[in-house]
Amino acid sequence: MIEEKEEVQKAQTEEVDGLTYTIVKIPRTNKVYKVRTLTNNQLEDIARLLFRDGEQKTTEETILKDTKISAKAAAIYLTPDYWKRKLTYWFRWRWFYYIRQYDNAQLQPVISAGFGSTPYIDFLKTMSLLANQKDTQMRMTVKEAEKILQELSSKANTKDGNDSKQNDNSQ
Repeated sequence: MIEEKEEVQKAQTEEVDGLTYTIVKIPRTNKVYKVRTLTNNQLEDIARLLFRDGEQKTTEETILKDTKISAKAAAIYLTPDYWKRKLTYWFRWRWFYYIRQYDNAQLQPVISAGFGSTPYIDFLKTMSLLANQKDTQMRMTVKEAEKILQELSSKANTKDGNDSKQNDNSQ
């Protein structure tokens, strides 16, 4: 049984012009889509989709939004080109949701393939390196600020000391 799933998975992956696509079939239909590794713009759009609209107040609005989110995510996963997504996203998710009336179970293979194609290891490595860089910069900034404050206070002390000597001499 496990070997059969691996064979199916191998059959679903295709490489064209150096890009790896996962071929996904929508259940209960004859539609076949290709999902490729997510680009940075797609990751950004998915993050916006998942974290926007925090002002919903009623449970009904939240439930209605959640029924459309799978169609919106599938539209993002299936449109890797930035400008094509900007021009056709609004139509594509509505096509999936209102016209084709795909339910969550039908869109689940597309979302699974999109999730599987997320370059999350590279993303996590990059985020951890940037977090370490930020900490280093903040520590350096604190040390530099302390050093500058010490220099300013020592200059102020010497200046005050020089000014008081000049005032003593003038009297």
